[in-house]
Amino acid sequence: MARNRGCGEETVEISVRLAEPTTSDIEDTATLLHAVDTFYHGDETPGLAAHLRFVEDEVLGPGSSTLVALARFGKRIAGGAFFAIIYPADPLKGGIFLKDLFVFQETREKKVGEALMRFLARFAVENDLCRIDWGAGKDLDRVRAFYDSLGAHVLDDRVLYRLEGNAMASLAGADPDKADG
Repeated sequence: MARNRGCGEETVEISVRLAEPTTSDIEDTATLLHAVDTFYHGDETPGLAAHLRFVEDEVLGPGSSTLVALARFGKRIAGGAFFAIIYPADPLKGGIFLKDLFVFQETREKKVGEALMRFLARFAVENDLCRIDWGAGKDLDRVRAFYDSLGAHVLDDRVLYRLEGNAMASLAGADPDKADG
C-alpha cells in the first residue's frame, strides 16, 4: 500500500489488489473498462450496463484468463491493469502480458500508475514469472517517460502485430463480411 500526500494535504492510501467476481469488483472493473474504451473509442463506446454484463460474463467470468488489478485512491477506484500470465517467456518460466494500464484523469498525478506497476512486479516475483511485457503508443511521450522511469526498456528487436476484422476472418476461412471491422 502506498501513501500519497501533497503540500498541505492529508495522507491518502493507494491500495492495489486483484479483482474478484463480487458485485463491487464487477462494478469497479466495468467502470474502469468503460473508461478505457471511452479513451480509445470515444462516442462509439457501449454504455456502462453493457460493460457490466461483459465484465461479469467474460472478464471476471468462469474460465477467464484475464486478471484485473484494481487500484483505489482512498475509497474510490483510481485505475487498474488488465493482464494475463503467458507461457513461454523464458525456458520453463512464464511472464505477464499487460494489455492495458489505465489511471483516471483525476488521479494521474497521485502515483497510482506506479502503484499498479509495483503490484504487477510483486505479482510476477511472487509467482516465479520472469518478466512483464506490454505495448505503448509511440506518440505518447509522457506514458513512455513514465515506463522509462520504472526501469523498463523498449525492445528494439520486436514489432507488435495485430490481426483483426476482415483479415482475421479471411485467414480463418470465415466470411469476411460477417467479421467486425
